[in-house]
Amino acid sequence: MEKVVVTGSEHWLGSENFVYTRVLPDAAIDVNEAEESIKARYELHPKVCTGFLLDLREIKSASKEARMLFKEDLGHGGRYFGMAIVVGNTLSRLIGSSYLGFNRPEGLQIQLFESVEEAHQWLCEVKRHHKGNCGGSIENNHPQSGAMRI
Repeated sequence: MEKVVVTGSEHWLGSENFVYTRVLPDAAIDVNEAEESIKARYELHPKVCTGFLLDLREIKSASKEARMLFKEDLGHGGRYFGMAIVVGNTLSRLIGSSYLGFNRPEGLQIQLFESVEEAHQWLCEVKRHHKGNCGGSIENNHPQSGAMRI
């Protein structure tokens, strides 16, 4: 498994060719670190239409500019059919919840989870129901089980 480590995060392709990003302990993500993170994900998986698992459990903070850049990237060109966000502490829940609310890219299925295993399982289920066109084209009865409701 090849990992790409940049300031504040590490990235790799996991099973099912899902893109995994783990925010490193106490990372304070600013716009420069967000740009590095996005570039690393593109290098790992230059093709579109895969699952994205983001582990925020150890994040310290993310600037407004960084969150907006991530939103722009996630909404661009349908790169991902689903995004599973793993959260733990209160801060990571708040940042993760921002993707469910005002930072949510249109048409992207996003759920919060408490474990990587649950998040991966949900992405696999979304992939099974996916109709091949990223950006919201999964069946209306997409899987919700295992997702945290915040």
